[in-house]
Amino acid sequence: MNPPPIDRIRAWLGSDASNAARIVRSVLGILIGDAAAEAVNTVVLGRQALTLGPAGFGALSAAQAFVDPFRAVAAFGLTLVAVTVASRRSGPDGSLVRTLFSLYAALSVAASVVAVTVSSIAGRGGPTVLVASAAAAVFPVVALGAARLPAQYEQALHRLIALPLLIALVRLGLVELAIRTHNTALAHQWALNGAALFGLIATWLVVKRLYPMDGAASRAIAKDLLRLAWPIAVLDVTVTIYLKAAYILLEPYGQAAQGAYAAAERLAQPITGISAAIVASALPTVTRAAQSGDASELSRVYRQSILRATVVLVPALSIAAAVAPAVFARFAPQYIPATRPFQVLLIGGLFMFLNQLSSMFIVGIGRVTALMMIAFANLAVYLALAIRLVPIYGATGSAIATAVMEGINCVMQLVLVRSLIRSRTLAPR
Repeated sequence: MNPPPIDRIRAWLGSDASNAARIVRSVLGILIGDAAAEAVNTVVLGRQALTLGPAGFGALSAAQAFVDPFRAVAAFGLTLVAVTVASRRSGPDGSLVRTLFSLYAALSVAASVVAVTVSSIAGRGGPTVLVASAAAAVFPVVALGAARLPAQYEQALHRLIALPLLIALVRLGLVELAIRTHNTALAHQWALNGAALFGLIATWLVVKRLYPMDGAASRAIAKDLLRLAWPIAVLDVTVTIYLKAAYILLEPYGQAAQGAYAAAERLAQPITGISAAIVASALPTVTRAAQSGDASELSRVYRQSILRATVVLVPALSIAAAVAPAVFARFAPQYIPATRPFQVLLIGGLFMFLNQLSSMFIVGIGRVTALMMIAFANLAVYLALAIRLVPIYGATGSAIATAVMEGINCVMQLVLVRSLIRSRTLAPR
């Protein structure tokens, strides 16, 4: 006799229904809030791509890609570590959140200055003024993690459900203003900067109303955060370099080639958004399970996360790959060269999604150093492939290098997680 549907759902969620329910509720809250926002953001990207053309859109994307590794330096892995520190402090109080803001401010200024200096000296990333404008968005983008920390820790990001859409609408309005006034890559970048600043301020004001924020920034907390975060910072910077290196490698082939790759990459970004929602919502549960030393619970949650991700993503990605040629031909014929890179990046996107889930477990278990070593190997694999493939296949060559690298990365991380859980070596190193 088959059990009722509600019992089957509970069984699928696992034995710890309360944790699973919190994760599912938080993920749904993020995805529902982000779904409408992503629809608006897709319109924004479409408007930018079509009005700027492949060359202008390529220039804008190349400048942003050049700044991204420096943004990863400014972020310094602090958002992930802050969840662990908050767990030790019985919650993210005002002192922890304000310390995060202070660290983000200092790191953002330093990283932005270095980014502009390197761009000016090396002549990479495009015009220096455009790179400097992209660097201006570093602080509001990374500091958003500090503003969202209390809701993330409580697995209550659904309480901020209206903010992504509001921010996206502001972004659309500012981009439309840029289109109607100057319609240059520089004007578009400053429109995005304004939306990022608005998003940070709005999120902080809402979170302050929902959670007590008593306490001042603390030097002791800052030292603790930096001590724990540096391996994640190295990891994030390495990952960002090999994900954005395509724009540097494509620079000799012109901004139109960069624009085609940018269109493919941006269209594949919703995969990363879904993964980020799951990671943000499940990390507190994984961290608590890791600190308790419950290897069997970690194993169960990991297997279920991988299974659910695969079941949901494979059909969705297959449909997207099948309809892509018709969509490009109908709505953006100037971006037809982006079709093949997009299809290849969808394959890499599946591996990337699984890798982000595995990374969450590895970070929760406390083996960030091992993850960092894998990231170095990924960078070597990507560069070895891309240097050979890009001159032959252009943007598609970079996409192939990314997909192959993410597939190898997936195997390495699956083996690592399986080994860590089996050995029950859950103490951080």
